[in-house]
Amino acid sequence: MKKIGFLILGILVVDVYFIYRHVSTIQDNQLQKLNVDSALVNDLYSKVNPSEDATVLKGIYREEKIQNQYIIAVGIANYLKENQLQSPAFISSRDVERMVHRVFGYDVTFTHEDALLLSAGVCGYQYDEDLKRYETMGECEGNTQEKFYRKIISAEQTGDWILLTEKSIYFYDDWNDKYSKKFVYNGFDREEVLDYFETLSYEQIPISIDNYLNDATTYVYYFRLKNGEYIFKGMEKLE
Repeated sequence: MKKIGFLILGILVVDVYFIYRHVSTIQDNQLQKLNVDSALVNDLYSKVNPSEDATVLKGIYREEKIQNQYIIAVGIANYLKENQLQSPAFISSRDVERMVHRVFGYDVTFTHEDALLLSAGVCGYQYDEDLKRYETMGECEGNTQEKFYRKIISAEQTGDWILLTEKSIYFYDDWNDKYSKKFVYNGFDREEVLDYFETLSYEQIPISIDNYLNDATTYVYYFRLKNGEYIFKGMEKLE
């Protein structure tokens, strides 16, 4: 039987108990293994990961609920992807709402606000309340001090549910003009230091999550099929 921890990032309170009750009773032989490199798995993972920048990603790893700005970023990123757009000058609030509901379902609650993307040359979008639209921000730099290294290690399907299991470590660079203290943690919670380097500030240290998989934090993403679309129902950290 799979070991299931407490849901810490569930979007919908009503789904938290159902997911735990349903998935925690699944025997291993009831789970169909999926190819982690398949188009389906990659599509589901990318739907809820609008950026690789740590400033954005922290919105899904915080131990309360998925942050509002992260929900907006997901909506914008999926809109750009669906319409094959790079960085349009503006996006209507209705288009963002439509994409948010496509990913999270219609029970999710959110408010319109500015959101960073920091991905593919796109800084982010500012929300204009009067015009009910998002307008592109000017140029901005990404987060060079923090980084998440992540890897999907398994994908499983049971009934109308798909579960993606991710390993994640968190890198923090404490630097000044001359020197740098680089920390590799087992996850965003910084519960354990897995590696430590002292270097000159300009030196880069190659980090591969494959070297830390045994100690990396494990997360599970839950998707449920509804009306032909897989809806993201929540995420949890396994203990």
